[in-house]
Amino acid sequence: MKITFIEAPHEWQDRDTIKVRNYGIERIISNLICNGILSKENVSCYDFSFDCMPTKQEAYIYLQSKLELIKDSDIFGISVMETNYSNSLLLAALLKMKFPESKILFGGPAVSELDKEIMQLVWQTDQNNNISKIGFVDFLIPGMAEEAVLTLVQHFKDEQFQKVHNLIWIDNGKLVSNPIKYPPTNWKTILPIDMQWNTNGKYKDDHFLLLASYGCYANCDFCAMIIKEPYYIEREMPYIIEEIQSDVEIARKRGVDKIFIQPIHQNYAHRIGQFMEALEKAKVIIAGIETYLSLVSKISGIGLTSRADTLLIARNRELIESTIKRYPEIQFQLFVGIENFSDEIMKEIGKTVPQRINAEAMKFLVYLQTTYKNFSYLLSFIGLTHNTQLKHIKENINIMQEIFVTARSLYPVHYFLQQPLRLGVKMARKFSIQRAIGYYLEDNYGKVNIPGNLAYPKDKKTQQFLERYYAMLPNVPEFSMRKRLYDELMNREIDIIEQASQILQIEKNIIEQYFLWTELSIANLLLDNKDADSIVSVAERTYYYGLQILQRKLEQEKLVRVRY
Repeated sequence: MKITFIEAPHEWQDRDTIKVRNYGIERIISNLICNGILSKENVSCYDFSFDCMPTKQEAYIYLQSKLELIKDSDIFGISVMETNYSNSLLLAALLKMKFPESKILFGGPAVSELDKEIMQLVWQTDQNNNISKIGFVDFLIPGMAEEAVLTLVQHFKDEQFQKVHNLIWIDNGKLVSNPIKYPPTNWKTILPIDMQWNTNGKYKDDHFLLLASYGCYANCDFCAMIIKEPYYIEREMPYIIEEIQSDVEIARKRGVDKIFIQPIHQNYAHRIGQFMEALEKAKVIIAGIETYLSLVSKISGIGLTSRADTLLIARNRELIESTIKRYPEIQFQLFVGIENFSDEIMKEIGKTVPQRINAEAMKFLVYLQTTYKNFSYLLSFIGLTHNTQLKHIKENINIMQEIFVTARSLYPVHYFLQQPLRLGVKMARKFSIQRAIGYYLEDNYGKVNIPGNLAYPKDKKTQQFLERYYAMLPNVPEFSMRKRLYDELMNREIDIIEQASQILQIEKNIIEQYFLWTELSIANLLLDNKDADSIVSVAERTYYYGLQILQRKLEQEKLVRVRY
């Protein structure tokens, strides 16, 4: 038997996203091989996600060319995400046409969100789940699929698919959802496997994901996790350490000395003390032999997660800051679910954390960022929802201005241009009746009128504002350019700046503040009905002329020194 795993190209991609091998697929493969079900020779992996295909025509042409690489397989497993949902459907249809006897299996985050709705779309079922038209997807597995795929492969020949937990499939012309089994058996003991992927890009060989828990204790009412993972369960530290030791060995074979570990965990920051202690006590294992090296010596960075409210608990704040201080050679990155600075929007999306807590958490993150060179952060920020009004956008921007201008912190200033106006809420469960079937709700890059997109505000004034914003956005210099110019402003001839006169230092501070003000005000000026061209002009003057002003002052300072 042969099985082929594929990740389809995405409709959009964040250029700053770190590309790693598909962790979920590699856990599935590891479970199949370690249980003696398949050998490496019977498994193929294709990753087309390095390329972005934003239109159906581009995706069709691209996938047609890639089909020449793919050989026949009993099962094609496709990892479906919100960013490649439609391209995954297209890929499945093309595979079914080329290999009509093969079975198409869908898994991944989008399947967990939409589950049997995908089957209802591609097979066209009625209200009683009776099939009215033949489709091109044979199986769906919502949630973590390691055990379900193993059981599916075991029963593939005898077709006793009713024995496969978590499976959604077609049985005699009727859509069937098998019982859910949670948690999967032996999920804690599965270790990663180093598979060869057929790609047209290069992975970050030093970055490793790490499954540290299942489920979430927050129970937000819009999230599908409470259905597929109904309660929270952690993976004990010995299993985590064993996987990291395995990761270090895999990295060594790739020629990488230190690795960046990113635990997949809903709130790992409070475990960081226990985690670091375990890393110090554990040893590096090379070719099955324990060395004298401490495992922590092979860690270059750690990615953590936290909720805003738990982040602010005194013992957690102290623990996080003391850990950052204690390990200056390790880069710590903290991902925090701030979500929004409007209490009304937080209530709409089912979050109980109030505005003041989010603002305090944001201030703490900015403090850590400006105080420690080995710390950075990322945010989960839901800028727009179905009921967002202009007052909510204004509220978000005002709080951001207060926090960042006061702290004189640039990073991450691009949040101000994008995040308050970003479509970023997956409410597939909460608004399933209103949403058009087969459409994923989240669409972050301008295709705002996609049917069923309930993250797009219904308020007409907000829609008009967004249309102006999206029309103006291409005329504003890219953030990478703005960031580079800002860095030049702050770092150019730094030795001269440090010795500069008090007047020069004051003007430097004014330029710095003006830069921050402009970055924050692009959306704010639009909200005040300012002309878009004048806003772009102000931005350009700030970025370009601000540098020229500083350069002239520096040259004057040089001349003064030479004269005396």
